[in-house]
Amino acid sequence: FKVAVASVIGTVTVITLILALSDYSRTPPNLTPEQLLILEEERVEVNQLNQKQVEIDQLVDNAVRASDKDDYEEADNLFNQALTLGASGDANMWRAYHESGSSYEKRGDLQKGLDKFQVAVSLARSPEERGWSTKDEGILLIRLGEDAAGFKKIQEAQELIPDDPWMPYYRGRELRNLRRYDEAVPFLEQSIKLGSTSGWAQNDLADLKLYHIPDFEKAYELLQKVEQFDLSGNTAYWKRRAYASSKLGNWQDVLTETQRGLAIESDDKYDKDLLEMQSLAREKADQITELDSANQVSRLLWTFEEHEGEVFSVAFSPNGNKLASAGMDSSIKVLD
Repeated sequence: FKVAVASVIGTVTVITLILALSDYSRTPPNLTPEQLLILEEERVEVNQLNQKQVEIDQLVDNAVRASDKDDYEEADNLFNQALTLGASGDANMWRAYHESGSSYEKRGDLQKGLDKFQVAVSLARSPEERGWSTKDEGILLIRLGEDAAGFKKIQEAQELIPDDPWMPYYRGRELRNLRRYDEAVPFLEQSIKLGSTSGWAQNDLADLKLYHIPDFEKAYELLQKVEQFDLSGNTAYWKRRAYASSKLGNWQDVLTETQRGLAIESDDKYDKDLLEMQSLAREKADQITELDSANQVSRLLWTFEEHEGEVFSVAFSPNGNKLASAGMDSSIKVLD
């Protein structure tokens, strides 16, 4: 009887504990005490796994912040903690390796960055994750001198995420960096067509149209669109826009654009190129103004066609009311 009572009390205690720690509404009905214990153990394991994932994410977040501040020793320490805490099957191990690769790329250690991106590719759990790591793997291969292998990887990434405007953008950017300008243009145009909302594709295509494949009207149109993407807060942007305006002969626009560029710098750090361009624009604008004024003063009032040949001399009377002319036809004409 005592054994039976103890058994019942023990079972009741276990069930009570399980009900207190778990969501009763989600517990399958008609389970034995042993099954309930197994279920609770699984739930505890899931909770522990979730907690570990949170810790890994926090470590990676802190590592990225350290890398952004160029504190690479701290970044490596935090990344290593995250990678040690996690296992290859953990959901956020892809992010840990991918961000670690980005950190190495940022500091110029391309081979270590490549190694991290290659591991990240193997851990990716979605086409998007695989695409992003494959793209970065390709970029580093190109920068390490393996152009063919690199562009093949970027093409694979674009096939994994065909509707992502960033994929053709990066492909076009790397071709531009290799001075393969004509090849870069269609990929940058494709990025814009896919709805690039960052402005970088427009910005890079404008650069090509300004300096390498001249089309100044198109370049100026693209630069106007770039301004909508908050990429105009630097002197380089206004210098290029003023340069495009100067090539189009729009000197009043050059004056406005150089002034906006100069307003970004402090008083003692005015950009020399912008100042020179502004000075030239003022000179050109003044010439245009003087020419306009001269045209207004010397505009054609009437035409005399009295002579039958060349006219070699004309003179007004002292009161300005009459005009005398002498021509090759041996005649002098006096006109009111």
